[in-house]
Amino acid sequence: MNPQIARAIRNPVWAAEKAWLWGRSIAGLRASDKVFAFYPKTGSTWVRIFFYNLLAAREMGRAGDFSFDAVDASMPEFANPSFFKPWPFRSSDRILKTHRPYNRVWAGRPSVLFTREPRDTMVSFLHYANAKKEFGFAGDLNDLVRHPEFGLDSYMRFYTSWKPHAGLIIRYEDLRAEPLQEFTRIVGHIGIDADLAEITSALEASTLERTRKAQEQSSEQFRSKFKDGFVFARKGASGEGQEAFDEELEAYYLERRAAWGFDLYA
Repeated sequence: MNPQIARAIRNPVWAAEKAWLWGRSIAGLRASDKVFAFYPKTGSTWVRIFFYNLLAAREMGRAGDFSFDAVDASMPEFANPSFFKPWPFRSSDRILKTHRPYNRVWAGRPSVLFTREPRDTMVSFLHYANAKKEFGFAGDLNDLVRHPEFGLDSYMRFYTSWKPHAGLIIRYEDLRAEPLQEFTRIVGHIGIDADLAEITSALEASTLERTRKAQEQSSEQFRSKFKDGFVFARKGASGEGQEAFDEELEAYYLERRAAWGFDLYA
């Protein structure tokens, strides 16, 4: 059974709320919207902060001084209350984030699919899932990797659904290795007219250190969503997952790769 359907059966109130948000969001889509598709922990925080700083600098004369509350209010997520807030930037069409698999409602809109090495994604997601109170998750890496909503099958399902439809696929590892080059590609793909100086400045305003500071400056309402001690911007490193996967998990990973025909990180 689809994990979302199973969850809806267990929690009909949650299902009703999500259905209401989904329906209203579909009705509110614009033909000009740009779509960023992220599986959780594949770079959405960094990318959204970058675009917030890029657009805030040119329209409000500021960059680097931000909180998570400000970013969430300005960079909307589909089927989330933030979707219904006014888009504050005149120099760009609205940019929407989604963690959801591809749906035909996105057809005809420029989209970017962001990916990350699956094992690294699982390790990063483990810290997030254990910290976010709403998830009600308490487990180790083995539990998460096999979880029907958070694990490898969910990751592969998401990637497979978006791959044929995304106009641009961006690897997290390439973003870290060549940020100026890769962010320039994204900016151009969604039609923002920004020069290298603007992109460089936005990158300098969107470092891990500034992101950690932004978390500290965020409201109690935002910080209360997570358990004490959780750090949103941990390391941004690559290769951590390969070290964390033991022989049994590695065998399971290779099995799921083969089952889904996943070859991006072969």
